[in-house]
Amino acid sequence: MKKSSGNAAWNTSLKMEVALAQLDEEGIHYRRTTEYQLKVGSYSYYPDKGTIFMDGNSKAHTERGLDTFITLIRKLRDRNPGRFQTKSPTIFVSADDE
Repeated sequence: MKKSSGNAAWNTSLKMEVALAQLDEEGIHYRRTTEYQLKVGSYSYYPDKGTIFMDGNSKAHTERGLDTFITLIRKLRDRNPGRFQTKSPTIFVSADDE
């Protein structure tokens, strides 16, 4: 399995379920760090609100949503292929991606 799902006792909202399924389908390696948060490299995504944060920033990206989050991760991979360890079809993102 490509994911780390965290605490089995966490509730999973419909938006979280959709996000988990889409990231799996896209082959994007993620960690579920809390009941509400998904982490890919230095980016956090909160499916229920659609917000995207980069580590160290106090404000969310102005654009929101799962499609935006996936597009952001793809752009990072395309711009910085050396920072990504790819293993088809999973994308592994290093923690210092910007």
